[in-house]
Amino acid sequence: VVEACLTDAPRFRWQSSSAAAAFVGLSLADLDGSRVLDQTTTWLA
Repeated sequence: VVEACLTDAPRFRWQSSSAAAAFVGLSLADLDGSRVLDQTTTWLA
């Protein structure tokens, strides 16, 4: 959070971990939602 407040080059999105960054990358590249659904379905099993 401190880095986001103090940076000279702010970004629109900040991920809190490498896992979050990987999931966001998957989500943004998944135009129909099927890849995200495949990934998150295992979370409920």
